[in-house]
Amino acid sequence: MAISLSSLNRLSVPKPPRIVIYGPHGIGKNTFAGAAPRPVLINLEDGHPAGQPIDAFPRAESFAEVMEAMQALYNEDHDFQTLVIDSLDWLEPLVWAETIRRNNEANPSKQWSSIEDAGYGKGYIATLDVWREYLDGINALRNDKGMAVIQTAHAEVKRFDSPETEPFDRYQIKLHKMASALVQEHADMVLFANFKTSVTKSDVGMKKVARGVGAGRVGQRRGGATQGEERGGEGADTHGGRRVCAARQRSTLRLREAMNGRAHRSAPESHPARGRNSSVR
Repeated sequence: MAISLSSLNRLSVPKPPRIVIYGPHGIGKNTFAGAAPRPVLINLEDGHPAGQPIDAFPRAESFAEVMEAMQALYNEDHDFQTLVIDSLDWLEPLVWAETIRRNNEANPSKQWSSIEDAGYGKGYIATLDVWREYLDGINALRNDKGMAVIQTAHAEVKRFDSPETEPFDRYQIKLHKMASALVQEHADMVLFANFKTSVTKSDVGMKKVARGVGAGRVGQRRGGATQGEERGGEGADTHGGRRVCAARQRSTLRLREAMNGRAHRSAPESHPARGRNSSVR
């Protein structure tokens, strides 16, 4: 097909968002995801909270079962609006197992028993082809079926060698760095949820005692301590209760607006910008 100026289209109506939300255990990632419009869960770790019913596929034990669940959502009629994947770091071992299986079938003389048997990081590079199949699946559901996608993940603290400052520790998604980078490339929002802890000190006899008081927090500010971004919208750094209710209401509203085809007023009509350090309280 010949490309000309007549083939230009104005991209003003956003597609349903692809969200990654990560944080420590118990912060409320699944509660956040369960509040999205008409959610359906691909269950990998049985971590959905009691008291919040959700339609869910049987727990996936292999990468093939994950893909079969997405194929069912793509091929069959339904009224689900949001796909929830819980969680990416429990999906990763299934991706590794699938990569090992494919290698062993293709190379009987060079069998792998673990993803590191390939040596020099080649096994992790090979997993990216399997990850791309998964990402193609969620993109097809988003583009062709109009479904939003929420992917949860746990957080871990790792050293970050910044080119601008001295090395420091930061929270990041609990995935291999290659997989993490690929998943984030295919996300419209990368949200980080954590407990905001305030420390108070008091004198108890001859001792000074420190007490920590925590509350939930979720946002996508990209800074020294976390990874996070949002395409085509304002940043958010929202404080709330342990289950981050205020942030959940805000993001649920954005999901509903996207599902109804209404553009964010704050989003530019041309190429969407990625907010780096903007925040709204």
